[in-house]
Amino acid sequence: MRVPTAAVAALLLCAGCRSTSREAGSFTVEDSAGVRIAESTAPAWKEGSGWKLSDKPMVEVGVVEGDPRYQFNWVAGGAFLPGGGFAILDASNTLRAFSDRGAFMWSAGHQGDGPGEFRRAVSVEALDGDSLLVFDASMARLSVFTMDGAFIRSAKLEPPADALYGMRDIFLAPDGTLILTTGGSTGLLGGTVSEGLQREQDPVLRFGLEGGAPLGTVGVYPGMEWYATKGGIGPPPFAHRVSFAVRDTTLIVGTSETMSLDVRSFDGRLLGIVRVPGVDLTVTDADVQAYRALLMSRAPQDEAVRKRVMDRLDAVPPPAEKAAYSNVMVDADGNLWVGELPVGTLAPRRWTVFSPEGRLLGDVMVPDETFQILDLGADALLGVWMDDLDVQHVGVYAIRK
Repeated sequence: MRVPTAAVAALLLCAGCRSTSREAGSFTVEDSAGVRIAESTAPAWKEGSGWKLSDKPMVEVGVVEGDPRYQFNWVAGGAFLPGGGFAILDASNTLRAFSDRGAFMWSAGHQGDGPGEFRRAVSVEALDGDSLLVFDASMARLSVFTMDGAFIRSAKLEPPADALYGMRDIFLAPDGTLILTTGGSTGLLGGTVSEGLQREQDPVLRFGLEGGAPLGTVGVYPGMEWYATKGGIGPPPFAHRVSFAVRDTTLIVGTSETMSLDVRSFDGRLLGIVRVPGVDLTVTDADVQAYRALLMSRAPQDEAVRKRVMDRLDAVPPPAEKAAYSNVMVDADGNLWVGELPVGTLAPRRWTVFSPEGRLLGDVMVPDETFQILDLGADALLGVWMDDLDVQHVGVYAIRK
């Protein structure tokens, strides 16, 4: 998503100023050795006055049975189209486009290694309004399609060995370069994996649209936590992880230890911090029970498998504190959306919104505990959710401001 330069300018211009809020002390901006620190102690929205999503989706796509063009195996990504409508990446390795009324328009790609084919497509971005860019993480390959679904060209990325594991998302920068993020792979732990808690170190790289070797490294950041036992390795309860978003000429980095986000240049320099101090992250007994109940509810009915899940839950101790959030996104106006850490749900129900200047505005609730946001426009969001039969639906909700 391309975010206007004004959003970043608004974030950076106030360096050195203090308290820009109407409520004294609820929002302050300070400069510390050239780093702009925006701190909020209370939301700007009064109770009942914040943003809300429409009660029902304006557009909905997804069927249990019927036309296969409207059925999804598993949605891997999605994006609004500049001319209206949206594109969806499906685990069948197809890119599908739908109109702003939800009508199927075209499909491109399928499983394979040839031109215009995918092995594991994970993200889609609009390029200057006239084409779509798809990133295949398995092949480290970019594929470009017209807005009518015709394949144009492909380019191969050549990341260093330490970034080959867990290639995650591609973000488009306004100068036409790409930011590649990594994460979610034990291959990023480095060295020998020993028992206990460990955390990835996730590289972020910058590439040109023509592919090839990286133009530079944006940084290496503490990523997903893993807990190894004699029985195996996996994320512990309430694990810390890293989240990334690109806002014009800056990279937003959230490592989730506290309610805080870093604003960095594309060469890794720290430019600003957006934070809310004093957020209680204590793990309660209710949190633990909700987490265990969710995992057991999603486990297969096979008794041997369920026993392994239970043994894992018993072997990995819950931490004293949970991660502050699960992910961060940027909308078309430059606002930051921070998803809460799901405890007893599959996806965040609550998203905390910060203005482009870094002020805490308040919370927006999504309609379903399986709802995942795919893309954020200025006045609408694109999301995917599951019905009672675990069938995925994609839709567009209005954001009422």
